[in-house]
Amino acid sequence: MSGASRVRLHPLTRQEEGGEWIVGRIETGTFVALPAVGVRFIELIDDGYEVVDVKQRLLAEFGKEFDTDGFLGSLLDLGFVSEVDGHRVTTQTPKCTFAKVRPTHVRWLMHPATGLATALVVAASSMALAFSPELVPGPTDMIWTDRGSVFLLSQAIVAWGSIFLHELAHLFTARAVGVPGRMQFGTRLQFLCAQTDVSGIWSAPRATRMVVYLSGMAVNAVIASLGIWILHLPETHPLHAFGPLIFLTQVVLLANQFLFFMRTDVYFVAQDLAACRNLYRDASLYGRYLVRRLAGLAADDPSARLPTRERRIVRGYAYFFVPSSLICVSLFLLVTLPVMVRLVTSALGRVAAMESTAAVMDGVIVLAMVATVEVIWARAWWRRHRRRVIGVATRFFSRRGEPGT
Repeated sequence: MSGASRVRLHPLTRQEEGGEWIVGRIETGTFVALPAVGVRFIELIDDGYEVVDVKQRLLAEFGKEFDTDGFLGSLLDLGFVSEVDGHRVTTQTPKCTFAKVRPTHVRWLMHPATGLATALVVAASSMALAFSPELVPGPTDMIWTDRGSVFLLSQAIVAWGSIFLHELAHLFTARAVGVPGRMQFGTRLQFLCAQTDVSGIWSAPRATRMVVYLSGMAVNAVIASLGIWILHLPETHPLHAFGPLIFLTQVVLLANQFLFFMRTDVYFVAQDLAACRNLYRDASLYGRYLVRRLAGLAADDPSARLPTRERRIVRGYAYFFVPSSLICVSLFLLVTLPVMVRLVTSALGRVAAMESTAAVMDGVIVLAMVATVEVIWARAWWRRHRRRVIGVATRFFSRRGEPGT
């Protein structure tokens, strides 16, 4: 942006943490860590100073030249610049999920009374289960019907309904403090997952961020408490059979959050408390570096550029991250995938045999449910990896078209 005279910026939040400043734009969820001189540059621009005056004032205040053109170019790439010399700079702002929900509608979620009520409900149900340990259900207790399609449908309703409420908790607790969010499907380690982007929460204090991170798990704990109370109903009660399904589904969902090598809620808590900028990305890069070294290939250590404390955390996380990811993928290939294949082949067999209308419908429903999940996964995977796939394909076909190939 060489030669720019007057620049206007979008409204940016600024918050000092750990000796550096977290600066960002809430609407886009883009945040960066800046030194004091960068924050001072933004303050002077917001005060209406021209770029040349800002450069002179920074030289006087900090005693060294500041690359204003380079810094402005970075701000432009981040989408922080709204106008340059009277010309508007257009940037895309992601659409919010449930945009009509205002902070005033959900502010009660951040009230201490809400947190206290949640803790009391979970504590009471936990004590009730502790006094009646014989009610703790086993995995087979979840299967409340002999019809595979009916069971899968009920399990899908409970699981995806719980996931929706989990993500809604993240969205609404963030919205309560004025931060927009977006719910969508994504992939982690190539597994389908629901996720909510509330990156703008970096504009809030750490205590508020923790509430947003943990709100989804709190919802799962409350639903698990509901399952515990259903377990205490008489066995003749119509709802009693659903108690194990509701309770164990929440247990699994809560346990999955501790797989923080997959950027779960616990991961974001750990990253924030460790004051790391991007623990997952840095650990992934360091893991690739270790693999290249084991393969005897030359590589530069990407963690060397990090501060000493952060470098130690990233390396420790990488040594956990790499084997845990391999184990998780291996379990999918050795356990989950064979079960899915058997489920599909069994359903295909029932459809092909056409022994009865009920058996055929059962098989069709199972196949439709599996196909729906796979289509959602394929769309999420393509959205995340589209650019990389297109880039690889373009390079491949470009080489195929070269003379002599």
